[in-house]
Amino acid sequence: MAWTKEVTDALYILQDSGQVNALKKARANYKKKVENYVELVEKPGLTLLDRMKLVALITIEEHNREIVERLY
Repeated sequence: MAWTKEVTDALYILQDSGQVNALKKARANYKKKVENYVELVEKPGLTLLDRMKLVALITIEEHNREIVERLY
């Protein structure tokens, strides 16, 4: 739901004011999220379950970033 809201807001900003930067910011935001999750996965001491959760989040957020990239 958060992804849908963020992308919808960016598209409205693009439509209303013509700011292409709105999608660029959304793309950068998702790239940063993936980078943060990768850093967490690389830290020692994670349980197997926590590592699996982070890998799932990385997969989801990377997919979201790819969609924003295509829209951009």
